[in-house]
Amino acid sequence: RFPYWQRNLRVLPAANALCGTGFTLAFPFLPLMVSGLGVRDGLETWLGNMMLVFYIVSGLCNPIWGGIADHYGRKIMILRAMLGMGGCLVLVPLAPTPLWFAALFALVGVFNGFIPAGMALLAANTPPHRIGTALSYAQTGGLVGQTLGPALGTVLVTLVTRQQVLFWVGGVLMLAGGLLVLVFVREIRQVAPGRWQPRWIGGLRDLLKVRLLAPLLALSFLFSMLWNGNITIVSLFMMRLCEAQPETAAQQAVWVGGAALALTLS
Repeated sequence: RFPYWQRNLRVLPAANALCGTGFTLAFPFLPLMVSGLGVRDGLETWLGNMMLVFYIVSGLCNPIWGGIADHYGRKIMILRAMLGMGGCLVLVPLAPTPLWFAALFALVGVFNGFIPAGMALLAANTPPHRIGTALSYAQTGGLVGQTLGPALGTVLVTLVTRQQVLFWVGGVLMLAGGLLVLVFVREIRQVAPGRWQPRWIGGLRDLLKVRLLAPLLALSFLFSMLWNGNITIVSLFMMRLCEAQPETAAQQAVWVGGAALALTLS
C-alpha cells in the first residue's frame, strides 16, 4: 500500500529545505527593496499592506488548492506551490514601481503553501506508524531552509548592488526544489469521490466537527498572528536604528540580515 514512502521521506525534506531557503532569502530585505523603489514616507504602512494582501490571498487560495488535491492528487499541489512560487519570485524584481512590486509579491501568495502540500502527500502515502516521523522530517527541512535563507541573503547583499537579485536566487532555489519533487516523488492517489467544487465555510465546518480540532485551529491562528510578518518588522526597526549611525547601504543591509538571522535561529 505504501511503496514510495521511504523515497518520499528522503526527497521531500531536501526539497522543503531548498524552497524554505528560497522563500525566506529576500523577505528580510523587503523594506530595503521597497525603499529603493522610491517609498520614503509611510514605508511601514506600505510593508504592512503588502504583507496583509499576501496572507489574505494565501488564505483564500489554500482551501481551493486543498480541495483540488483531494480530487486530483497531492503531488501536483506540491509542484503548483514550488514551481508557481519560484516562477513568481523570478518576476518580482522586474517591477518598475512600488505598486507593481506589491502586485507581483501578492501573486506569489496565490501559490503559497509548499510545506502543507508536502505533508498532505506524506500523510496519505506513509504507513500509519511512521507518519509522525515523516511529517517531522518534512517540517524540519522547511525550518532548516527558513534559517538558511536570511543567512544566505546576508552574504549575498554584500556581493550585489541590487537587492532585487535575491528574488532571482530565491526563485531558482524554489524551482530546483520543485524539480526534485517532479523527478523523484511518487504517490498512490487516493481521491475523494464526486465532483470537485470550491468550499470555504463548509470545509471549515467539517473540520470543526472533529474533536479537539477547534482549539488546535485557534492556537494555530494565534501563533500565525503573532509570528507572520515579524521578520519585516524587525528589519524596519533595524533600519530605523541604522539611520542614527553613519552606515553605508551595504552595512545597513548586513545589519538587517543579521537581525533576521538571529530571529530565525531562535
